[in-house]
Amino acid sequence: MASKCYHPLFFCGVRLAQLDPSGVPNPGAKNLYVSDQQIELQVTTVLKEGSTFEQTNGCDDICLTYEKPDQLKGLRFTLTMCDADPEFAKLLLGGTLLTAAGTTIGFAAPRVGAPGNPDGVSLEGWAQNISGGDVDDEYPYVRWVFPKTRCAPGDRTLSNA
Repeated sequence: MASKCYHPLFFCGVRLAQLDPSGVPNPGAKNLYVSDQQIELQVTTVLKEGSTFEQTNGCDDICLTYEKPDQLKGLRFTLTMCDADPEFAKLLLGGTLLTAAGTTIGFAAPRVGAPGNPDGVSLEGWAQNISGGDVDDEYPYVRWVFPKTRCAPGDRTLSNA
């Protein structure tokens, strides 16, 4: 059977699901978030560098060498969104929604030293799958699933940009 090539283009959607302590998505409308306001999701591989061992003999000639391969420690994410959505931030980071007259007006991060969202969220992203210069008829999207992520807020710059 021939394998299918995937050519993801455009980052079209993102979905978060709040997890319970056992890692299963929590049911309920407040525990799921779907958005088309994402700009970019960077995924960086985090590795533990393999150690190298070298033994020399009395004449300083190498008689044994071994290099242990790098080991995967995890992944780091940077998710950039178009808008600052308080509900999205709360689901992703924990913390508190700020409301006035029943309307959400902002988000407060968890207090310093407190775990924001210890159970984490699942994170899914979709990109269009391009084949032959158009969206593939059989598989129109490529989907990435990160079943359990724990997030922290990143750096922020306030400017006239």
